[in-house]
Amino acid sequence: MKEPETARGSPRAYHAHLDGLRALACLWVVTSHYSHKPRAGLSGLLERGYLPVCFFIVLSGFMTHYASADKPLGALRHLLRFHAYRVGRILPLHWVCLLLQIPGSASTLSAANLGGALLLTTSWNCYAPFADGADALFGAHQCDYWPINGLHWTLSTLLFSWLLYPLLRPLASRFDNTTSSRLGLCALLLLGSMAPAAAVQLVAARRAAPFASSAQFHLLYQWPPARLPDFMFGVAVSQLASDPVVLRWPLWPQLIDGAACVLVGGLLAFPRVVGAEGCEHRCGPEIFLLSGCNGFFGILMLGGCTANAQGESVVMRVAASSWLARIGRLSLHVYLLQELVAKAFLFMQVATGGSCKSFSACTDLVGNQIYRTGPASSIDSSWWMLFLATLVTVAATWQQHGEVPWMRCMRQKLENYLQARLL
Repeated sequence: MKEPETARGSPRAYHAHLDGLRALACLWVVTSHYSHKPRAGLSGLLERGYLPVCFFIVLSGFMTHYASADKPLGALRHLLRFHAYRVGRILPLHWVCLLLQIPGSASTLSAANLGGALLLTTSWNCYAPFADGADALFGAHQCDYWPINGLHWTLSTLLFSWLLYPLLRPLASRFDNTTSSRLGLCALLLLGSMAPAAAVQLVAARRAAPFASSAQFHLLYQWPPARLPDFMFGVAVSQLASDPVVLRWPLWPQLIDGAACVLVGGLLAFPRVVGAEGCEHRCGPEIFLLSGCNGFFGILMLGGCTANAQGESVVMRVAASSWLARIGRLSLHVYLLQELVAKAFLFMQVATGGSCKSFSACTDLVGNQIYRTGPASSIDSSWWMLFLATLVTVAATWQQHGEVPWMRCMRQKLENYLQARLL
């Protein structure tokens, strides 16, 4: 695949550490969802599987701008290419996962459920607001249904940012003149990304609530406009990746390794508010972690683009390893396939363990207990490594035999259409 060109005509450099970080984040997500509980001292990390998803949102902004900053987006044909290549790449696998999960979701299937999944509107339609406007924004409840292949909500949320990127890129480019303006934009967006959580906490305090609720957490976590500042922070960090002054900073290796240690150590030590009335899961101070780790994410993404960090930083040497980078290039496929493959393994686990007696009973048990509690809520250690190997293998198979031929065909047909329409 041809690498995107910079304004000077030189090719954009490939940074393997970004793929390696994606692989580590994806492993964090999968382990958080399906590893056996209790998790003892690692619960501060593994009970916060939402954080690597937040990293993916910031990284999406970084990669989108890194690949598209110098590409024309002013004409209709340019916009069609930009959106078709992004949405067209993810939709086939997303729809395949939906199709294969429909039989096991018959008891919860609804028109809103299926329509939202097919059209990637799940992150918009899974909230039922209260009567007044303040409650609609800061006190919404998740809807009662559970979406098919529910993890696709991330695509639904990112789609909003992808659609707005061509409109917002000129605004970001106005700050792409000097090192100080680029750093200023990063600082502004870093603070701006924290604004939704601060607003929610302020509303909770004015209502004499001791903490932000789980419903408010999930609104900030999934509602597309609330995640746009995180995406744009990634765009701002991407502009620093071409700043020679920033890239020559001598302390990048120490900054990267220190940031990684503080992030991991802080999460392990940070107390979680659970068990209190109205705060069963993901609430209270947790809302500030949704965007509060963006600075650490930015350091890891940007620091690996520097020559001295690639050789001297322990974290970057691990992230840039070839085997980890290869897995990272499959991270989107692994993310979309994880629930489907996990359900297959959970089915085998409960069927061989005697927890259910028939195919339909085992299917219902897995559907009811996955992500919750019970024998079908997590994959036992005896199945775990086989599960991970199968998940990566299925993802690689889809990429080679599904995505690559599909994208080749789609690009050809799109170019033929644009030429025929003289766009």
